[in-house]
Amino acid sequence: MKFSIRDVRDPQLIGRYDLVTAFECLHDMSQPAALKAMRQLAAPAGVALSRARAAQEASGAREVRPREARSAPSADRCIRVKGDALSQFAGCRYISLETYRRNGTPVRTPVWFVEQDRELAFYTMAASGKVKRMRQNRRVRVAPCDARGNVKGEWAEGSARSLQDEGARQADRMLDDKYGWQRSLIRLLTRLRRRPRAAYAIRLA
Repeated sequence: MKFSIRDVRDPQLIGRYDLVTAFECLHDMSQPAALKAMRQLAAPAGVALSRARAAQEASGAREVRPREARSAPSADRCIRVKGDALSQFAGCRYISLETYRRNGTPVRTPVWFVEQDRELAFYTMAASGKVKRMRQNRRVRVAPCDARGNVKGEWAEGSARSLQDEGARQADRMLDDKYGWQRSLIRLLTRLRRRPRAAYAIRLA
């Protein structure tokens, strides 16, 4: 994969890219045609990714944008109800997932998640270290955290299991709903890299 910074006015670049993005700039542009030019740079199956809804509507270009009514909450809005282990994850954006090496050393990783059938479900790369660790030891711990993994709540013991078929598809849809355009971008990058993903669910003790 190669990322480039290009002038959208260059006609030689039309239709060459799988992903065209603009970050924190379209709102400063006087010409909404900028987004339309971005779309022209994308290949037939490519994506022009922007958060500027007004520019998209003015240009008529297709874009991937956040679902305003389903915007993801921040980690500091986590809520806890006494006596319910799952309640502290309500409204959270990340959980810190603690898995264990063969020698018992814990490894913590912040991940996106959704609550699905009284479990915490998430996706990750199938070849990742945490998947290998969960295969050899299903015991895990989880806690609310921020994007950097700083824990914002209490640790909870749990058991991890692989999600398959409809369970995995349901988790995939719920994650799309929760994280909107950010997950669309991750999904695209994963597809471009051709790296298989795996779905897991954690049942709290």
